[in-house]
Amino acid sequence: MERTTVTGRLFTQTYAGRLVAENGKIKLLRESLDLVRAARAMLPNGVSDIPA
Repeated sequence: MERTTVTGRLFTQTYAGRLVAENGKIKLLRESLDLVRAARAMLPNGVSDIPA
């Protein structure tokens, strides 16, 4: 995915996911993304805007 955010920064993100099904039902669904990259693109002051 690639887009320009409201901060005017380009955001390119790769997502990862894992799905485990058993007997026709979802047993595990796990998704992940690079949160630092997302913060840098979407928050006005980047990772500095994340409270400690």
